[in-house]
Amino acid sequence: MAFILIVGIGIAMLIVANIITGLLIGVFGNDFHSFFGRAYTKNPRSTFDKGLNNVFFVMHAIPYFSYISYMKKHSYWKARMLYLIWLFGFNLLCIIVAVIIGLFLEVLGY
Repeated sequence: MAFILIVGIGIAMLIVANIITGLLIGVFGNDFHSFFGRAYTKNPRSTFDKGLNNVFFVMHAIPYFSYISYMKKHSYWKARMLYLIWLFGFNLLCIIVAVIIGLFLEVLGY
């Protein structure tokens, strides 16, 4: 039963990390995007670099790559507006998932 609690807390932490990353990209735009892009290792060779890339993908990939896709397809301001609309929906989805996890853990008695 403790495993379920640990998994629930882990998923909640990932949701919070994605929300924070999304908000920082939404507020600071390209500055945070270029700063944060340095955390990703291009062409990883060692196991450590591959592990860091996996952690990067798990914790921050959804908002990061959504921002990139909007910037490639649209002008700067249109991409920023589309990203903010997407971010609103993404945050709403994350909150709903967090509430479901909380209710699930409460039903189990945690």
